[in-house]
Amino acid sequence: MDMSGLHTRLALPLQQHPLFGRALDRLGRQVATVPLPGDTLVQLVLRHLPLLGPVGLVSQGPVWGAALPASDRTQGYATLRAHGARVLTPDTDDGSALRAAGFRQIITPVTVARLDLTGGQSARRARMHGKWRNRLVAAENAGLTITHHPFAGAWAAWICDLETKQRKSRRYTALPLSLCTALAACAPSALRIFVAHHAGDPVAAMIFVRHGSVATYHIGWTGNIGRTTNAHNMILTRAADWLEDQGVVRLDLGPVDSGPGGSLARFKLGSGAQPHRLGGTWLALGRGSGTGRAKNIGTPAPPC
Repeated sequence: MDMSGLHTRLALPLQQHPLFGRALDRLGRQVATVPLPGDTLVQLVLRHLPLLGPVGLVSQGPVWGAALPASDRTQGYATLRAHGARVLTPDTDDGSALRAAGFRQIITPVTVARLDLTGGQSARRARMHGKWRNRLVAAENAGLTITHHPFAGAWAAWICDLETKQRKSRRYTALPLSLCTALAACAPSALRIFVAHHAGDPVAAMIFVRHGSVATYHIGWTGNIGRTTNAHNMILTRAADWLEDQGVVRLDLGPVDSGPGGSLARFKLGSGAQPHRLGGTWLALGRGSGTGRAKNIGTPAPPC
């Protein structure tokens, strides 16, 4: 099978794009690329989990490249089992095929927000919820200016320091900040830091990762002034405009099932993003035909 370019034919989530695989490889993780029916490629990451030992994980995949019959999808899931996949979080609900391949659902589906970037600024603004759009107008009238920068140098150190302090104060965990450095090392133009300034001072920021025709919101920070001026509404809007100009057709905003009082979900969906329900988390029953170690098949496509 000619694997060149297969990853770029679809709008893939970050976890299934070769840039992510290369970044994880740079961080010392074992990553395999497994070909499946329908010219579909899946990235499988080997991790060591308590009680389970070495486990192959597939996150937000497979993303099937065509309307394959259930028998082909079942064959694909069985192939993943044979190469050590024990835990899968499919991009969409595919329960019948997963059960037929020997998987059992262990966690109910998560809903994520996906913002359509096609159609231009006016179309995106029209899709915003009324209150969200009103906050954007307030931000535009609050004297804010927006700049954006590559993930490098002083700006990268600044946002990483703020994110480290934010995680400590709010007591939450997320993907390691070293992933940002690895992504930028693999593709220097992939990460972009958008910063809102008020009276010359930075008051809020967001990081976005470009991967093929899709971008992903990765990290966000805001101070008191940024919060009161609705700076994130303006940052997200300006970032969406810029990303569309770069050829990006979709912006993935992450889960909407979290945040105190549903505030995070309201912010993401209020922007005009649509909810997309993932397929839940599935565990392979028994040991399958794999050995518990991911078998390397092919290599990820270039990240750019």
